Amino acid sequence: MKKGNWVYDVECFPNFFSNTLINLKTGEKQVFYVHGEVNQLEEMIDFIQHHVLWLIGYNSSKYDDIVLRFIMSNFYLVEADSDRVTNELYELSKEIIGSQRGGNSIWRNPKIKPYLKEGKWFQSMDLMSMMYFDKMMIGLKKVAVAMKWPLIQDLPKPFDEPVTLEEVPAILHYNENDVLITKQLAIEQKSEMKIRMDVGGLYGINLMSASRSSMADKLMVKFWEEETGQKFWDFRKDRTTYESINLGECISEKVQFRTPLLQKLLEDIKSTVWRDKDKFSHRVKVGNTAYDILLGGIHSVKDPLIYESSEEYDLKDVDVASYYPNLMLNEGAFPAHLSERFLDLYQRLVTQRLTAKRGGDKLTADALKIVVNATYGKLNFEYGWLYDTKACYRVTLTGQLYLLMLIEALELNGIEVFYANTDGITCKVSKDKTAKFEEICDAWQKYTYLELEGVDYKKCVIRDVNNFLIMTEGGDTKTKGCFVTEIDMTKGYNNPVVPKAVYEYYVNGTPIRETIEGHTDVYDFCKSQKVGWQYSQEYHTLVDSKLVVTPCQKTNRYYVSRGVGKLFKRKKSNNQLTDLVSGFNVTLLNEPKEYEEFSDYNVNYDYYVHEAQKIVRTMEPTQLGLF
Repeated sequence: MKKGNWVYDVECFPNFFSNTLINLKTGEKQVFYVHGEVNQLEEMIDFIQHHVLWLIGYNSSKYDDIVLRFIMSNFYLVEADSDRVTNELYELSKEIIGSQRGGNSIWRNPKIKPYLKEGKWFQSMDLMSMMYFDKMMIGLKKVAVAMKWPLIQDLPKPFDEPVTLEEVPAILHYNENDVLITKQLAIEQKSEMKIRMDVGGLYGINLMSASRSSMADKLMVKFWEEETGQKFWDFRKDRTTYESINLGECISEKVQFRTPLLQKLLEDIKSTVWRDKDKFSHRVKVGNTAYDILLGGIHSVKDPLIYESSEEYDLKDVDVASYYPNLMLNEGAFPAHLSERFLDLYQRLVTQRLTAKRGGDKLTADALKIVVNATYGKLNFEYGWLYDTKACYRVTLTGQLYLLMLIEALELNGIEVFYANTDGITCKVSKDKTAKFEEICDAWQKYTYLELEGVDYKKCVIRDVNNFLIMTEGGDTKTKGCFVTEIDMTKGYNNPVVPKAVYEYYVNGTPIRETIEGHTDVYDFCKSQKVGWQYSQEYHTLVDSKLVVTPCQKTNRYYVSRGVGKLFKRKKSNNQLTDLVSGFNVTLLNEPKEYEEFSDYNVNYDYYVHEAQKIVRTMEPTQLGLF
């Protein structure tokens, strides 16, 4: 058997240890465990050393990898009796879990620190870290729900209780289910894994468990080390901090307005002395649209609207290309503690990326794109070595005021701007003013040294700056917020059929009820709820007119049905019950159910129609039309 990539997961109980591995390519399974008279650690170590190229896990860098390195660093365990082995692994497991609950301090725990070294004994990658899910506290069960995994299963028993011989199969089945979930996630993230492998190989850095942000960090550290001859240890604690910032020093002298209202706004901002934790917000109305000017960016504020292009009007959107990188370079924004050499390096990276892109060197272009796009955000990260809030605000304040100059120029010429968000605006342009629109945009580009990229829209359904559905003239669609039909693993799972019905209503004119009653993916009707440690969950049903209360696991998937059950969470401190879908019955769907007829799921269609109608009514409050 040649070496391959294996997805894995370990479990530790007071008297039980298991490690289940499944080959990413072939699906072959290997299981090793310690319990009773069985100690398979030697076989496990031999397998990892001779057959594993990469180990792939979920939260593995902060748990599973540590356990494996402990085992492989203490070879005496292979000949020890199972009670000693499982006891030592269980104590380590408690130490890891306790450290993480105490503030993710495993790196400072002397009992754990020796087993944290990447690359020791084996090569591994952590999908949770790679996807930045560790920072968002997104567990594997939430990922499983988002992937529509058939079986949503919590640990069969508390991790601090001994495992009986009869319970071993259930633990191993749970272990395997988690590995299969992780394997499917790895398949779906294949392109992300490949770019880390390729870019890491290109620059000689291990990026396999790095998020996009962490990739940018590691690459920029390498580039700055090469630029200065310093090592990361020399500059890792460098920061530029301020007791106060005169915001007038953060605004380019090129920012100028023609109307008294905006001239006053500019003077107000320039005269502001900002101190850490101060609130900063200015709202100004230009034409029929209001705009919030914040430290992070400009955002339009407007009642919900639906615009469609016509024989009289075009809907035109323009975004600033490479908004933050170009503003950094144009405005000379860089961390003051690093000197202008940093700006020189940044300019070279931007140039190298464009050269690589034009030359067809996709790998280099993609790698440098990650770096140049992420660098701006590091200016406002107080724990990073690029931290300099004044440099950050020089970018954001100048950038959004530049956009406000463009908005002002367009509105003065009778062109309505009805949407703006950070780096772009959307306009309603009458056919006879198309040339004027282009003239104004061209003049703005020449003045600011920024480039606009445009697209024509066919239809805009905009509830607010964070919730919209856009149809382009080319047939593409863009959605955000309540209109998003794709499942976002970072968000709560909440009946995806609803935005799908709203999408069909606005894009294809399909009545809400027709879409919902014609939909046959039961997972799209589901919700998911995981409660905190202070709650338990229970499912209430009536059997022969008697209440039956069934305890539930922490993570549950369910849909609103015409069945007879309700899902509650109970607060442990005072026994208070809360109905998770107030006023409606639900059916649990933690295990796969397949029926010959979809109607057998007994979905309560009225509930989902009503939820979709609520979104439509925010857009069309007077329209109770045909749903």
